[in-house]
Amino acid sequence: MKKLPAQEDSEEFVRQRLSEYPGRYDFGRHGVFVVTQEGGRLYGRLGQQGIAPFRVLNRDDFAIEGNAARFSITRDNDGKITGADFRQHGVLIEAPRIK
Repeated sequence: MKKLPAQEDSEEFVRQRLSEYPGRYDFGRHGVFVVTQEGGRLYGRLGQQGIAPFRVLNRDDFAIEGNAARFSITRDNDGKITGADFRQHGVLIEAPRIK
């Protein structure tokens, strides 16, 4: 899996590309994390938990508001999204994207 280099993209730059990110990500025994887009923002939900808004940090890197968590996209060599890394409280979940 390839992680694009950190880049200081403007929030507007990232917002123009939000349609790339929605989908389902396999969190293994924790369930499926669903990312949606509404009103120019991304939201995430794990199983039956509440929906949490994302805050843009930079390209492919988001903070999940109210959860002290980060959601970082992983891509293949062609730039296609293959999954995400989810970090919270010292725990890392490497989650492949589900079609």
